[in-house]
Amino acid sequence: MSKKGFTLIEVLAVIVILGVIMVIAVPFVTGYIERSKKEAFKDTAIGIMDSANLYYSQNGEGDLGDVNFICTNLGCISNDGIKLEFSGKFDGNGDLKLYNDGSIAFCLYNEKYTVLKNVNEEVVVTDGICDFNEVTKNYGVVPLISKDVYDQMVNNYEEQINSLQQEMENGKNQIVSVLNNLGVSSSASDTFNQLSQKISTISYKNYYYNSYTYTPSTSPSTDQGGSVNVNMAFTPKLVIVQEYSSNGSNYGVFVWSNSEVKSYLGSGIACSVSGNTVTFGIRATTNWEYVRLFVFG
Repeated sequence: MSKKGFTLIEVLAVIVILGVIMVIAVPFVTGYIERSKKEAFKDTAIGIMDSANLYYSQNGEGDLGDVNFICTNLGCISNDGIKLEFSGKFDGNGDLKLYNDGSIAFCLYNEKYTVLKNVNEEVVVTDGICDFNEVTKNYGVVPLISKDVYDQMVNNYEEQINSLQQEMENGKNQIVSVLNNLGVSSSASDTFNQLSQKISTISYKNYYYNSYTYTPSTSPSTDQGGSVNVNMAFTPKLVIVQEYSSNGSNYGVFVWSNSEVKSYLGSGIACSVSGNTVTFGIRATTNWEYVRLFVFG
């Protein structure tokens, strides 16, 4: 008696056929299951709404006031302890608002779906977290984001925070440098509050102010400027030179502090200090040109 089995080719053919069936069937079955879960959650939400309608019809139409029901896996319960009776199990969160005129708005959600209904609107299934607008009295949803998007947002915020911290540290170091140049002992370990207190202790025993006027040449195309040497009776520690025109607009601001240029804005202005002598130069324009000189020591 002979025994007949399957050949290798026949076995491989069966495996291939089963694989093709799985490729086709699995997405279909998975999609069907998801749609069933989605519809089941929607049906539960509609059942809760029907329960609220029944409660309204049985408990004095027009006399209830507005009632808000908080829904959890324990049921939908109002602030007064009223519990809506409905069939089925609700596994989610949200709330339902039963208004005095019998209209209903609700937003209920679980881990995957959100079912919401506003007054005079149809029931909608979406995703996200419920968000009630107190002004419009309507529900909306806050979209959910994926973990990858969330992680990217966190990284971006961390980079921005680190950048701001670095800018603050740089600014703090500049303040420390200026204070030390002014003879006020400071270090990077000082807090901003401590630095502020040290700044308030700075006082200048000597102060000089003067203004200067320059006129342009007769030819509008030629600038006529000049430089001025001003001998101080004290050693300058801080010099501010402001250049401006007859119409009040600034052309430049120059700040010098203890042998170092601290700031320079605009054009056509320069300043230097040697010993007790302050030298500054300006460029005149076709308008009258003015310069204010402030010296502290």
